Amino acid sequence: MSSLAIEQFFSQFHFMRPYWLLAFIPLVVLLLLRWRRESKSAWKTIIPEHLQKALIIGEQGWKSQLPLKLLSAILSVAIVICAGPTWNANRHPLEKTKVRSLLCWMSVLLWSKRTCRRRA
Repeated sequence: MSSLAIEQFFSQFHFMRPYWLLAFIPLVVLLLLRWRRESKSAWKTIIPEHLQKALIIGEQGWKSQLPLKLLSAILSVAIVICAGPTWNANRHPLEKTKVRSLLCWMSVLLWSKRTCRRRA
């Protein structure tokens, strides 16, 4: 691929709902807090370092953080999917002014019919 084709590829790429990408901020904050809490062990402060390998039983290394890593990957993919990546610049039908004005007119019309009825 030439650099022009790659440039066109990324210039047409956009998100239909880009505000969903703001969900990465609380996701990163929560994952960092959770990672710090899991990486700190209360026993590491009490047990001497030369005895920790023999006395502390549990997964160490990347396996201990695997559920947190999988959760972050799944949530990241979900956020990107909710943001709606696309290469077409088609607008959502409800964002068009004609449809919006039609919906407003219909809701006013329906509301007026409901309030004008008299029950005997």
